Amino acid sequence: MAIDWFPLWLSLRVAVVSTALAFAGGLWIAYLLANRQFRGKNVLDAVSVQLVESVDEVLKIALAPPETPQAEVAEPPAQSLDEAPGGMTH
Repeated sequence: MAIDWFPLWLSLRVAVVSTALAFAGGLWIAYLLANRQFRGKNVLDAVSVQLVESVDEVLKIALAPPETPQAEVAEPPAQSLDEAPGGMTH
């Protein structure tokens, strides 16, 4: 039985090309934001910062260790009407 390697190579090529394009585009935007003044710079800066923070939050959630199940917190006993707050009686 022959193994078809085409899907693997296609996936790797797409990943390399898309990574290279994203890297080049990111460098270009970073250069513009650092060295040029243009209309809409504040908007582009805000959007890029928001994207970075969003990705950071997603990674924190995805890479965080799973939470351990917590025991259910029992409700405190009902306070009788004869007791004042703090456990003092009238």
